[in-house]
Amino acid sequence: MESKDYYNRRLYPYLSPLGAWALSIGTAIGWGSFVVTGNDYLLKAGPLGSVIAILLGMVAMLVIGVFVLSFIILMNNYNMMSDRARQSEAALGVAKDRANRDPLTGVKSKYAYVEAENMINQKIENGEMEDFAVAVFDVNDLKHINDTHGHQFGDEYIRLSCGIICQQFKRSPVYRVGGDEFAALLTGEDYENRQELGEEISKLSLQNNSSDDYRLPVIAMGIEEYRRGEDANIHSVFERADKKMYRNKKELKNTSVFKKD
Repeated sequence: MESKDYYNRRLYPYLSPLGAWALSIGTAIGWGSFVVTGNDYLLKAGPLGSVIAILLGMVAMLVIGVFVLSFIILMNNYNMMSDRARQSEAALGVAKDRANRDPLTGVKSKYAYVEAENMINQKIENGEMEDFAVAVFDVNDLKHINDTHGHQFGDEYIRLSCGIICQQFKRSPVYRVGGDEFAALLTGEDYENRQELGEEISKLSLQNNSSDDYRLPVIAMGIEEYRRGEDANIHSVFERADKKMYRNKKELKNTSVFKKD
């Protein structure tokens, strides 16, 4: 399927006009050779032969003219198809970038997370995956805010919460995987400092949770590490982190000033 797609999108726009051009060149050369060799014989055949030779020469010029015209048309088609191919590639890139980007927050989308998940699963299967952790986040009290202050403020509440997550895990990709849910794939420095970074979010959430200012985001969180030799895929890591997040969410709700949803 991939090789056929490659031919259709990349090779066909080039092979089609070049093949027709080669056929035109062959026709012009063949006819020219026939005229040149035939004229010597016809010129020796008297006046009628001379007339025929002249007519053949005119036909030869016509063939060459048709060849030149076809060459111009084919090159024009070649340029048009090349432009269309480039435009299609650019449009595909734009569409893919939009699919990979969450329009509300600007972080990566659920679609992008699924792609990353597939890539990590392949590395786990091949024994090539390095240490990583999954951090799962849930924005508390979003339903209450939407119902009380409107969805426009709820959207801003989501953006504020996302900003806090991105600020702490600034070296890791952050994904919006649900309406009020986010995930981050921690590697490198963020993986090494995952506990400290997570504690900063927990401290801020506890502080905001005890405030009566509904504009301050409260974020439930859970972090789990990949267990080499035990986890067959990233989903099992995500599930453990998700359970930790829900425990944290329940704890935050029990101590919330608002006691909502």
